[in-house]
Amino acid sequence: MASTSQSTIGLSEEPKLYLKLGDLCFAKTNSKVQEVDKTNPTNRRGYMFLGFCEDEVWTAKRCKAVYKYLDGDGYNWYALSHDRTNGRPYLGKRVPQVDKYNTQVDKYNFPPPQVIEEPVDDKGKQPKYLTDYDSDSTNPKPTKEAQSTDEELSKETSLDASII
Repeated sequence: MASTSQSTIGLSEEPKLYLKLGDLCFAKTNSKVQEVDKTNPTNRRGYMFLGFCEDEVWTAKRCKAVYKYLDGDGYNWYALSHDRTNGRPYLGKRVPQVDKYNTQVDKYNFPPPQVIEEPVDDKGKQPKYLTDYDSDSTNPKPTKEAQSTDEELSKETSLDASII
């Protein structure tokens, strides 16, 4: 997580967005970005960070410290600045030249959905719906109504009386 702090040195200086040390190496989705270990002799910061080197052969000595930060446009690469007074890393300016070497697509960067429109040829025709779910397709008979009519009741009553 990041925190902001206002510097008391100068009024024109913008607040710094300090970063947690554990978050500095969370993303390595770029062919020109590698981890620079804190034990590396060229690392004077005292913590591990991601380094960007545009040379053909990547070297920690010539790399620039970078950080992949989620801003209003998605995840973008920023310079990782170092505060010498307190030894903490903070977010620098955006470094767009790093983006052209990205090797993985951001998992939240989905393409827009494609809309497939089917041509409408049957203007004016009404669709046919099958609403009789209890019918047997091999023996098409009209389904019984849920309520019997007076005529059906009288037939059933006369049949019952003849059985008794």
